[in-house]
Amino acid sequence: MNGDGSVTVDRSELGAFCRALLEPAGARSEHAGVVADHLVEADAMGLHSHGVIRIPQYLDDIVQGGIDPASRPRVEQRTPGRSHVDGACGFGQVAAAVMTREAVRLAGGVGIGFVTGRNMGHTGRIGADAEAMACAGCLGLAVCSGPRAGHWVAPFGGIEGRLATNPVAYAFPLADAPRWRPTSRPAWCPKALSAA
Repeated sequence: MNGDGSVTVDRSELGAFCRALLEPAGARSEHAGVVADHLVEADAMGLHSHGVIRIPQYLDDIVQGGIDPASRPRVEQRTPGRSHVDGACGFGQVAAAVMTREAVRLAGGVGIGFVTGRNMGHTGRIGADAEAMACAGCLGLAVCSGPRAGHWVAPFGGIEGRLATNPVAYAFPLADAPRWRPTSRPAWCPKALSAA
């Protein structure tokens, strides 16, 4: 324990701990790794609201049937420049990784990759998806809508939550990696994530 009451944990150990919680709940090993790496990366950046604090939420969602931990995202429609991914009610980070890979693939073919998705759990920090596109040499834009039930924010001048958070993230390629990241490729984004 540090003098301020905080605890320092090795990233690899924290990731292994997260995987050790997700896999017995039914998560595929590669998917548990994607989710764990994504959450640990958020914590390492100081974005604790999207870090490992989410593990209990995901485990509850599995128990309640909101997340199918064994499902695989499916690319349902594909045209030049556009695709649609069904997250199959699985982990949002896994579906988002498939969507990101698909967007980069499409952009490599026709110059633009527009990918929509549905039926996925909480996607975590969507900035990671925009960064992954930028690291692949693309301008990355990631947006998502909030769930029907969840966190609500007050509209301008309001005092009660009425609107979903609906985050937006963007990133563009740089000659050098961002200062906060020692590598040029987001650690959580696997090279080959399987999708049907």
